[in-house]
Amino acid sequence: MLLDVWRDVLPACSITADNSFFELGGDSLLAVSVLLLVEKRTGRRLPLSTLYEHPTIRSLAEVLDATTGEVVRNTLIPIRTEGQGPNLFLINGSADTLVRHLVPRVRLFWLNHLQDRAHAAEESVESLARDHIQRIRRVQPTGPYRLAGFSFGGLVAYEMAQQLRAVGEEIALLAVIDTREPFRTDSEVPGGRSRYAGLQRITKFCRRLPRFLRGKSRDLLERVITLQRASRYERHGRQMPADLLEQRNFQLFKAAARRYVCRPYHGNVTYLTTDKASPDARHAKQIRIWKFVVRGTLEIRPVAGVRGHMDLMREPGVGSLVSILNEFLDGD
Repeated sequence: MLLDVWRDVLPACSITADNSFFELGGDSLLAVSVLLLVEKRTGRRLPLSTLYEHPTIRSLAEVLDATTGEVVRNTLIPIRTEGQGPNLFLINGSADTLVRHLVPRVRLFWLNHLQDRAHAAEESVESLARDHIQRIRRVQPTGPYRLAGFSFGGLVAYEMAQQLRAVGEEIALLAVIDTREPFRTDSEVPGGRSRYAGLQRITKFCRRLPRFLRGKSRDLLERVITLQRASRYERHGRQMPADLLEQRNFQLFKAAARRYVCRPYHGNVTYLTTDKASPDARHAKQIRIWKFVVRGTLEIRPVAGVRGHMDLMREPGVGSLVSILNEFLDGD
């Protein structure tokens, strides 16, 4: 059965029981496809970490044979553990594409809560950060820590750095990658208000109101449908399909970002973002917020040639992004 699943997802490959899924060209998106097919054909749901820890047909079959029910989840996934350099902890993003360009001596660990959180309804950015800190300390008990977070993961990395610094740990690198989530601050951000600018915003908002309401209605409908479907599984104590679990968690983590209050950070932050000739108003606002909350040095680094948010984690854009990260890691 597993050989058929591999062939469905990697049809152009010659596959044996001992080939690594990732050496055959698999990545995190294809890994999700594999686990969805395994779930449909066996009724067994495996967390994403299982395929990273057991990347061959033979080893994955042994996991399926040796366990009943759902495998214990692990949101800390070792991507590369060889090397004498520092550990880099990546929160969200695409670790399997990023690692291809990373300095060889750096060890990479991936914290991905989107597929592997069973109780996301109870989560906040602060609780996710606490959970992730517990996990990374099993690998590295003390600092200096190097953290990078993509999108919503950037908020979690920021909060992890806050909590680690609060107990005296050193943060050698905090890289926030294009995080534009709708977080709040504990005081008003200066420089964003003037009477003329306010009138401009009101005029622009009125012109865009019909399209805005259509988009909000679609978002709200999608959120309601997703959460209702998920709640039916939870009420009846049934195992949620992996794709629905991911959609549910995505909606709940967006809500967590809206609730998060971003406190001033008295350390250094590297903010990596897309290379837009004319950033939109939302992007400019987020940059202004980061400048306000970071009380150490904020280094803003546009990634050359990358225009789209998700392109930062795809080839060839991810190579340009990692070349910036390598500047901070190569000398460590």
